Amino acid sequence: MEEAPLLVIVNGGAGGSNSSSEPTPPSSNSVQIFPNNISQIHDELTKMNTELMKMNKKLSDMDTKLSNLDSKFTNLFICFSGFECRLSQIFNVTILHLEYRLCPEYPLPAAVDDAVVIYRALLRQNISSSQLIVMGDSSGGGLALLAVQALIAHQLPVPRGVIVLSPVTDLSMSSESYIRNKHTDISPQFDKNWYIALLLGSNHAQLSPDDSRFSPLFGSFKGFPPMYINVGTAEKMEDDSRRVWKKAKEANVDVTFEEGLHMTHIYPVFFLYYSEARNTLDNINKWIQTI
Repeated sequence: MEEAPLLVIVNGGAGGSNSSSEPTPPSSNSVQIFPNNISQIHDELTKMNTELMKMNKKLSDMDTKLSNLDSKFTNLFICFSGFECRLSQIFNVTILHLEYRLCPEYPLPAAVDDAVVIYRALLRQNISSSQLIVMGDSSGGGLALLAVQALIAHQLPVPRGVIVLSPVTDLSMSSESYIRNKHTDISPQFDKNWYIALLLGSNHAQLSPDDSRFSPLFGSFKGFPPMYINVGTAEKMEDDSRRVWKKAKEANVDVTFEEGLHMTHIYPVFFLYYSEARNTLDNINKWIQTI
């Protein structure tokens, strides 16, 4: 490959920031850099970080009144950071970890807007879109898809590729797998109405969960770059990924679909424990070399 790729990570839930301040463009704190294992961060990334610092000099303070749930999210973030370090080694890429405004303080599409702001900043620093690969897991996978749809709507150049692990693509939860895999998915069970209210905010009753602004499954995939979709056959959102795969193929997208037999939600995160997880990461690495 002529250009060294940069992997832009948008994690689900734990990857964001619940600042109590007024909405502002993401700051330099919104990007964490995990360099690859053989090279140093190049000048473009240094310039990019400087530019992001200018965008917002006041870094958001973390809420001092952390609930038990917040503490769990903090631990989850540490787990994902370790996962990202692992990805930087396996894929031999520099990783940019994005933090974005979280629900319920900032309902959708605030997170999408933040992702687009960061992407524009990268382009302004003369980082080619052909160097950028966007990757997300769970709700971060849904955000990755929504962000690329937004880039296309804004007529911005799309990234080199998109990788999604068990993406949340349909807030209406209309897929049959939500029933079929209800008892095999070890993910937390929650009330659908509560979940929608959490994501869409106080006026959720006036909004539709199958709106393409919130559920990428119902948006267009025309113009998408190559995609890699991974999902477990034991998770409730299995069919969400399958339906995205089908729509992407119908839009003539170069899309690769991999399912983990009897695997659960975002199983590649558990690479230390499952050979299936390690195999999937190896498969993704081989795919990156081909795009």
